[in-house]
Amino acid sequence: MNRVKIYLWFIFSYLIGITLGTLAVGKYESVSFKPWEWEDPPIVVNCYGNDLSLLHIIEAVHYWTMKGHKFSYIEQNPTEQLCKADHIRGFILIKKKNLPHGTLGETKRKVYMFNISSAVIYFNSGTYRISNVFEHEMGHALGYNHVELEGHIMHPIWEKMTNKFWIPE
Repeated sequence: MNRVKIYLWFIFSYLIGITLGTLAVGKYESVSFKPWEWEDPPIVVNCYGNDLSLLHIIEAVHYWTMKGHKFSYIEQNPTEQLCKADHIRGFILIKKKNLPHGTLGETKRKVYMFNISSAVIYFNSGTYRISNVFEHEMGHALGYNHVELEGHIMHPIWEKMTNKFWIPE
């Protein structure tokens, strides 16, 4: 009986710890403009297809390179196996996906030990061509969150976004 109580106490403590930890990380990410960083420069991979030209990728990478970010390289012709993966450590994968109506792009990042380990950028068909959208999503892949400052590249509403970037105070 005593072992059962210890086991139940352990399970209960574990669940409480996971819940509190998840809430703390969520809160940190919600109030921080750039909560996470890459440990090493990521590799950018075009899994979107031939429609996405190398020039579009280079423009987005260049935008963030001019802001001090580093990238390993760009892979324009990846293997099918590489593109089937959901997340690969050290990679930013760019993929085509049918997103909800009104959504131009979406970025999912994985964080491990307080660093971004991988990211996937999804675009509806052709939306990467819309001005500032690719750079905005690349900003998410690099660790930036939305900021409610009109004219900022990380503004959540496309109509209120420009190509300007500054660290909010």
